[in-house]
Parts: sequence; structure tokens; C-alpha cells
Amino acid sequence: MLNDRQFHNKTIKAVKRSPIDGILVLDLLPQSKSNERLVFWCQHPDIRSSQQHPQHPKPHDT
Repeated sequence: MLNDRQFHNKTIKAVKRSPIDGILVLDLLPQSKSNERLVFWCQHPDIRSSQQHPQHPKPHDT
């Protein structure tokens, strides 16, 4: 489990869908020296199956 403090004062700059289905890559700001990125393996069916069901877009929560 990741500690919340690792993400304190971080902003998500970009969310990219990986070529591999079900993986999202998040770019964070401010970036650390290692050009920080988070990679999420998404088990959520809406994310994993969104390519097969484009006619039912989900609204983004803000």
C-alpha cells in the first residue's frame, strides 16, 4: 500500500492510457529527479472495457 505522504502536494499533470489494456500512466507535478510517474493496473471494468464500449462514455468526476 502506498503512503499518502508520497503524494502530498502533487498534481496529476497527464493521464495516459498504456498500449497494454487496463494500464494507466500518471505524470505527476512537481516532478522529482527521476521524472516521477505512477503506473496503475486498472481492474475496474469501465476502464478495462472502455475500448469495446465507446457508446457509453462515463462522466469524469472532478
